[in-house]
Amino acid sequence: MNCAALLLAAGSGTRFSADQPKVLAPLNGQRVVAWSLDALVAAITINHIVVMVSEDTMDAVAEIVETLETDKILDIVLGGTERQETVHRGLEHLSGEEAPDFVMIHDAARPGLRTNDVERMVQRLGQMQTKGLSAGIPASDTLVRVDRASSYLSPIERSEVYRVQTPQGFPFAAVLAAHRALEEEIFTCDATLFQDHGGQVEIMTLPQPERLMKLTYADDLEALSLVLDRQPQPDQGTQAMEPRMGTGFDVHAFGEPDTDGALVLCGLTLPGEQPLKGHSDADVALHTITDAIYGALAEGDIGQHFPPSDPQWQGAPSTHFLEHAVERVAARGGRIAHVDLTIICETPKIGPHRDAMRARVADIMDLPDTRVSVKATTTEGLGFTGRGEGIAAQAVVTLMLPAHDQ
Repeated sequence: MNCAALLLAAGSGTRFSADQPKVLAPLNGQRVVAWSLDALVAAITINHIVVMVSEDTMDAVAEIVETLETDKILDIVLGGTERQETVHRGLEHLSGEEAPDFVMIHDAARPGLRTNDVERMVQRLGQMQTKGLSAGIPASDTLVRVDRASSYLSPIERSEVYRVQTPQGFPFAAVLAAHRALEEEIFTCDATLFQDHGGQVEIMTLPQPERLMKLTYADDLEALSLVLDRQPQPDQGTQAMEPRMGTGFDVHAFGEPDTDGALVLCGLTLPGEQPLKGHSDADVALHTITDAIYGALAEGDIGQHFPPSDPQWQGAPSTHFLEHAVERVAARGGRIAHVDLTIICETPKIGPHRDAMRARVADIMDLPDTRVSVKATTTEGLGFTGRGEGIAAQAVVTLMLPAHDQ
């Protein structure tokens, strides 16, 4: 059976209220779109994947696709201004002499997709042959219809009510014909469009269906992050993830502007502040987080990976060290769940820079800033930090690593 997949990553996400399309938002160590793409690449029932993109997502999706190791045909196609138009363009791209027998359609903004979902649904499509298939959840809450004028609540019988999700699957020729015939009408769901053209659709409730929630608002990232922490990644089969924690601590003495440059904290340069001494750029905050990650991985400390005796690290940006530690987590099949950093000093004042520092650390680590905490404290005049001789920092990092990781 020949089955293709359309992955929709062309939406504008106007309700997401962020500075980038929602499918490109970082989520547990990779971009949102990469989660579903990984699941489709790993599905043995899918032999052709078409990622539908917008002008805003095209370059980033292309970079992700270039990193994939797969023998599948994988195309990137520009979508339309509305979802229906995007799907229609994708179907037309697949049409022709080598058109598939069936097609799966999935929203990239639903990153909870698993490879087993795809396999189960494609198998059912093959059994039905002519019907469409949609993931869906039976309504469990009390449902009412609200008369806004009178505020009257009319109960709705919920026994036959479902929340429709994706993936959705269809016989290819039939769903293409439906899109061609109904292109002037407006639909937000391919299952209802298919039905309006005479097709029949079956609903399938997948295991733990709430994980297929759609990313709509920025706050949804936190809920999805927790959901994905509890599910295996596509190449890990049924392997569970377990938490690992690491701590980091570092100190640097203050130097002189003439010899030690500018003060760098959390990857930000703070003009006019007394700099720190160090072999690299002396970013005590990033050094601490980096050490905490290596600790959670049980891979030594920053000095083992980047010896201060090595002249190539003289004046090097500490972002390089942190990026390496983050890459080591990914190489072990894990992801970073949370970072808690405390900066200990009398000067400079951290408060005015706290939000910028948090955002910068989140950006370096490719995390939502809801997973990064930056705090500051003093030692009430005690010790070397209390005497204004330098800055100390400590951090706790939580990783999620495969339980089989050795």
